[in-house]
Amino acid sequence: PTNFMRIPSGSSSLRSTMTPDPQAAIATEEKEIKMGNITLAKSLWPFIRPYAWMLGLTTILVFAVTFFELIMPLLTQKAFDGFILPVGPEPGVRLAGIQITSFNRFCLIFAAITCTAFVIDFCQTLFMEYTGQKIILHLRSSLFAHMTGLPVSYYDKNSSGRLVSRVAGDIENMNEMFTSVLVFIFKDLALLMGILGVMFFLNVRMAGTISLIVPVIIVSVLVFSKILRNAFRTIRQKIAEINHSFSEGISGVKIIQTTSSKGRFVERFKQLNKDHFLAAMFQIKIFAMFMPFIGFLSVIGIAIILWAGSFAVINQTLTLGQLVAFLSYIKLFFRPLRDLSEKFNLLQNALASAERIILVLQQPQAQKRTTRTRSPLNKIEQIRFETINFSYTPKEPVL
Repeated sequence: PTNFMRIPSGSSSLRSTMTPDPQAAIATEEKEIKMGNITLAKSLWPFIRPYAWMLGLTTILVFAVTFFELIMPLLTQKAFDGFILPVGPEPGVRLAGIQITSFNRFCLIFAAITCTAFVIDFCQTLFMEYTGQKIILHLRSSLFAHMTGLPVSYYDKNSSGRLVSRVAGDIENMNEMFTSVLVFIFKDLALLMGILGVMFFLNVRMAGTISLIVPVIIVSVLVFSKILRNAFRTIRQKIAEINHSFSEGISGVKIIQTTSSKGRFVERFKQLNKDHFLAAMFQIKIFAMFMPFIGFLSVIGIAIILWAGSFAVINQTLTLGQLVAFLSYIKLFFRPLRDLSEKFNLLQNALASAERIILVLQQPQAQKRTTRTRSPLNKIEQIRFETINFSYTPKEPVL
């Protein structure tokens, strides 16, 4: 019999079928990318685990810096109550069990502690940046290596612009999270808890009065962070659509120039930029509401301390040094809150990017050939084409 190769078919005639709008498909897929924080943490942990000891050392240095920040107002209180306006019969303070009666010696100790805090803060910042860069290097290399093993059908469904935004833009947002957000959030939280603890140690009544505004702060942070997370999801979606449209325009510029589709393509790109602008402005408005609100709470806290503390000083239930320390602590208390609001801004952006990176890493890779040997092919004497069709995705033939 005559040997021939037959191409299997699935339709009765050679035809082309209209496929859905790719831009709408991208928008739908981007909107559906939502992961919980625990899921993200579990997915990112394999990339963080090799550098966990570095993060641990950075965290220890952060707590050391926090300790020095906490004792500065206490030293100021000691200076007021021990030397400037002594509350005892004789001037002097006791530090770590050592009695200091000389104000000059006290100032030298204060300067030495300040210099030590500066050195530790410098080392912590440098080592934290190094740790973050190592994690990002590992994550970017792993992402690119994973993408090289994905099946060709994945690249049929995803344009180069969207994939470039994953490797470049989203990875850079993750860099912000590891170098500027993650460790500093723990530092700010530890500083807040430490400030509350020291204030209760100094005066329970005054600290209890100030702590009344803490629930308001917690609720506002939770509400604003949820709104910002959704806003950043929308921004990342629009950026992916813009990258896709730009990549499509560059690769098909000859077709655009030779047809009458230039105006339509430019209008679509303008609309995408407008949508991105509106999404970014919504995020900016939310953030602009949050920052003044934290500042307003700070003013309320200072007013409460001045009002209640003045009466306590007059009644001699609070020293002037303790009042000064409370004012220093309340300013220090709201500083990490402002930092946290900015860090939450970066964190929500980074988490939105992490969702898209993990989505790529979860894609199954193409099956590798188990053997490199091939069976010999018989001589082909005839090739017959019968009702051929072609499709990028199942059940959506394009030819």
